[in-house]
Amino acid sequence: MLVIPGELPDVPDHAPLTDRVIEANQVSQALLAALADLPERYRAALVLCYLSELTNSEAAEILQINLKAMESLLIRARRQLRQVLQRGAFTAHDMLAAGEERAA
Repeated sequence: MLVIPGELPDVPDHAPLTDRVIEANQVSQALLAALADLPERYRAALVLCYLSELTNSEAAEILQINLKAMESLLIRARRQLRQVLQRGAFTAHDMLAAGEERAA
């Protein structure tokens, strides 16, 4: 990069915008609050599979249920989590956007 004396180089800023960071934090807080509102088994299934990144088989073993029951539990847990988040006006799109902002 050629720099002329007295001029500052134009360096791109790759940091997320402040309002996007604030929004991502609000969505994260909403997700944590919504998880706290779920029944314990639903919360455990979601945390094991999505936050701890265990396979459905591994999570089923920890919860001492069979794989089919684990898959059914996850379906019900995601459905209830979605309902709780929608009541708070957050959608799955908001969750994905927040995840992308945090990863940036």
